Amino acid sequence: MTPRFKAFVPFIIGHEVAYQKGHYGDEKHVLTEHDPDDPGGTTRYGIDYGEHKEKPWNMTQQQIDRLTLQDAQELYFRHWTRNGCEQMPEKLGEAFMNCATMSGKGQAKLILARQPDVKGYLLDAIAVFDKIVARRPTSAKYLSGWKARIYDLANFLKVAII
Repeated sequence: MTPRFKAFVPFIIGHEVAYQKGHYGDEKHVLTEHDPDDPGGTTRYGIDYGEHKEKPWNMTQQQIDRLTLQDAQELYFRHWTRNGCEQMPEKLGEAFMNCATMSGKGQAKLILARQPDVKGYLLDAIAVFDKIVARRPTSAKYLSGWKARIYDLANFLKVAII
């Protein structure tokens, strides 16, 4: 794992992990989520079955349910490497990785094609969330959290988007 990835992965993990109530930050109490409104399906540490059931991952729902923090970090590093984030300009690679984690690599690539600078990328990602909710109203419950995460990422990267 590269220093750049190691500096960024806590942001991803911090926004992706769900804990049992009253046990925030305790790795013994990480939850596997089974939200029927989440198209990714079974999810743990932000690693979802929908994206990881086929090649090259070939994961089962049971494997996702048993993921450890180290497993998740290793999977995220594989994504980081496969997506070429390390070769992207600093901040843009992080924005791409965050988007790929939240919305999938395909959506992240579409935004990158439209917005090659980090500020534009983050603003476009926010606009995409509005479009997702317009097409899939059951996702409206996630919208404020999705947008808050982009604003958190902008702060993390020290990029003014407001």
